[in-house]
Amino acid sequence: MISTRLTTTNEGFLSHTFIPENTRQMIERRLMGNKKFGKLELKVPMIDRVVGTKRKPRNIVIGFLLDISGSMQGTKLMYATNTIKKLVEVVLSERNGKTIEDQPFHAWIYVITFDSDAQLVIPFQEITDETVPKIIEHLDHIRTKGSTDYERAFQKQTEVIEDILAKLNETHQRHDDHQLHDDQGHNDDHREHYHFLQFFETDGEITQGSKNIEKLYAMMRNTSTSAAAATPTATTTTTNASIRLTFEYYTIGYGTDVDLDCLKSLASPYPPLPEPSAKTAAAGTTNPDYSCSTLATILKPDDISWQVGEILFKVIMRYANKVEVGVSVVGPATATSAATMPGTIEIFEYQTHQWGSSTTLHSLVHGENKALWVQYTPDIPDAVGTSSSPIQIHVEIKFENQFTGEDYTCTFEHEIHDASTDVQSLVPDLPAGEQQEPPVSTETFQKVISLILGMAQIEIFKQFREVEAGRYDKDTIVHEAYKTIRMLYAIDTMTRLNYPVIASQTLNLITDVKVIIGTTTINNAREETLVLHARRICSAEQSVFNTGAEVSRRYVEFEEDHEEHAKRVIKEAKKANGETNATDVGTNGNQYDNDDDEYEEMNDALPSRIPTMMPQNFDTPFAVGGSGASHGNRKSNRRNISTGSELRTLCVKIALARKNKEDITAEDLYKQMCLRPHSCYQYDPDCDAPGQYDDTFSSTPMDDEYTQRRMGMMRQMSSS
Repeated sequence: MISTRLTTTNEGFLSHTFIPENTRQMIERRLMGNKKFGKLELKVPMIDRVVGTKRKPRNIVIGFLLDISGSMQGTKLMYATNTIKKLVEVVLSERNGKTIEDQPFHAWIYVITFDSDAQLVIPFQEITDETVPKIIEHLDHIRTKGSTDYERAFQKQTEVIEDILAKLNETHQRHDDHQLHDDQGHNDDHREHYHFLQFFETDGEITQGSKNIEKLYAMMRNTSTSAAAATPTATTTTTNASIRLTFEYYTIGYGTDVDLDCLKSLASPYPPLPEPSAKTAAAGTTNPDYSCSTLATILKPDDISWQVGEILFKVIMRYANKVEVGVSVVGPATATSAATMPGTIEIFEYQTHQWGSSTTLHSLVHGENKALWVQYTPDIPDAVGTSSSPIQIHVEIKFENQFTGEDYTCTFEHEIHDASTDVQSLVPDLPAGEQQEPPVSTETFQKVISLILGMAQIEIFKQFREVEAGRYDKDTIVHEAYKTIRMLYAIDTMTRLNYPVIASQTLNLITDVKVIIGTTTINNAREETLVLHARRICSAEQSVFNTGAEVSRRYVEFEEDHEEHAKRVIKEAKKANGETNATDVGTNGNQYDNDDDEYEEMNDALPSRIPTMMPQNFDTPFAVGGSGASHGNRKSNRRNISTGSELRTLCVKIALARKNKEDITAEDLYKQMCLRPHSCYQYDPDCDAPGQYDDTFSSTPMDDEYTQRRMGMMRQMSSS
């Protein structure tokens, strides 16, 4: 079963002399008021192999709804159909237990194409050596035409699934009747289980049929044509007379033409109306409306093969799905009533960027170590750390086994100790009179640095969401990103050689920040939003996939080193031009909102409390929140998509000039920028070769057999 470990900060956390100086402000803010920041690790067991034993094969039905409207013509359709081909080939190689030798599976496929109408082009059939050639032939004959009608596509999908269920029921009816007589009351243990993977592939907006998201969300998950009105909860897990069914939904958007808000709503694990209830549900209470759903956005069509390879691996290696993790404070070990519970424990939800009592995860994979971030806030700040009894933390994890249908609840109790028994206790006391630094164990060093990386990751997630929301001008975003990347470089210098696991985590976060910086070169608001969304999800779910790596290469090595010089040059130039209100570039006199805690210091980090679904107007460069909406000095009214960051452009030009040993001053570089207003903030993104920190998801340690197989499957999916 799943096991957990809780590691938290303590009163002596900042006394470690190896902590980089440029991270201390962030740490102090996180720990102000005697707060404790922590990492809750979920350790998932490896495959329980029984030598010489073959488990009953698992049954997977893979269905595709493929958009063949006119806008899919050419490369998009070619790569979409090639993805289906590759998935079929990989499934064929896996069906006899290639990844898990003692756990084979059987797989079936069907493909529905849709435009202004919908039709079944590849009928329901098992994927075998005999059927694959014909499947490939059918895919080669698909052509584009017509408009885009989601409603008709989902109607056709329901009809097809209804026919499939009738066939499966008929096949298993006799077996089921026998089991009902032999073992009444335990029929669920014997019914054959089929897990449906439903892929919805599209590249554009709805041009025909209903645009009602609530209706389309329900239709997408409806498996019964006899239902008067589809309800998402009715089809998440379906019980038939002879078989048991579970469903999982993948929405895949191609290119920059997709309606991201629409696809986010369709792919959400919660119905669009009423409001998503993940944050309102009590901790540890499974939300009945939850469905396993994922959105993948593809800017380069060939990336989809890697995404589907990752999806397929997770399905094969899955330990649990519909995972909900809840945390609560029990109180001190001596507490006798709820009134004595000293404070609140919260968990960070990356989808909403808020702290709450619970979070949900799509799934957990065998052998995975999942890191979740928590914070403990005492009711009386001065009381914690002096209490004689540790604080008792209750963790409850609910999940489902998708193949058996069983629901599990695991509970764990952890303690938050005072300084005398926490992480600091691993470091021996400094002998009286000695001036040398105390020795630091490897375990202590790794725990401390890991927690600092967690704090940095939360800052990065907030920056992702602020760029998506368009609430700040890009100079401010760049200023925050530069600050974060300096912290990560400092940690990387300490860990690169001797701590490979920490080093790979650090490099992944560095690429996250480079993606944020790189988006300042993107003029298309849709593309920017899609890149950010894809990278944020990829990073949060710890996927082994280099989403956004191409954009990260637009970062120029150590450009952040020239920030202060560039600020000074821009400020002085503006004053010389009579701009009397010129302020420091990248701050604009900002008075930042409070962060996710009440102890946020001014000018330290971007706020995180913004909506999960942010309305986006892609037709104008103005920020969301209403045209002309004023946010005071703190925020820019304009979403400066077309011009990017003036600060960053000058930093890059200085960095390149110094690298190329050009004899030109920063002042002259800025004058050149201003003489070319239309290209003022643009430069060649390929001007510098990728640095040593690019493509860092590939730096993930590859020494275990499951990661090796995972990467092998993804490469097989992406091969031509």
